Amino acid sequence: MDIQPCGTNDAIAFYTAKYLSKSEPTQLDGSVAQAIREIQREKTDISRKLFKVCMRILKERQVSACECSYKLCHLNFRDSSRKCTFLNTRKPEQRYRVFKIHSNGTATGYCSNIIEGYEKRPTEHPNYDFDNMCLLEFAMFFEPLYEKSNQEPQECVDIYEPERQTRQRLITLLGEVS
Repeated sequence: MDIQPCGTNDAIAFYTAKYLSKSEPTQLDGSVAQAIREIQREKTDISRKLFKVCMRILKERQVSACECSYKLCHLNFRDSSRKCTFLNTRKPEQRYRVFKIHSNGTATGYCSNIIEGYEKRPTEHPNYDFDNMCLLEFAMFFEPLYEKSNQEPQECVDIYEPERQTRQRLITLLGEVS
């Protein structure tokens, strides 16, 4: 597991930019520039030229073994076993809150978050040791269950079969749930 603390929006942007530009060889720029010079001399259409530049970038770029195997097997990057959960570790008075909006457009209170769920975790459960579970473990094992709205169009290209859960991940929180 890769844990990277990001305390501000700038830190999140920095981490994302650093990840996207990871482990690129130093000769990549020169190789792409040389490919562009060679391709400009050709008498082909622009789409073919762009395709050749893209192929040169892919040829020179270094990727992890996991990313390479996903691409070779034509697996979806979106439907993977890796997920990202943001844990706001600011002081409680500095944390962002999301208003709970009703169908008539009025805001009444705030939506609950992962920290409130952690505070309301059950004291006993046959499958989990909640007394010795930290916030990070709680966020890894459990995610909020939201009711899906019917606002998504019926013929959406992003509709796919949801992943099957191999273990029961529903727990009942203590106290009033908002």
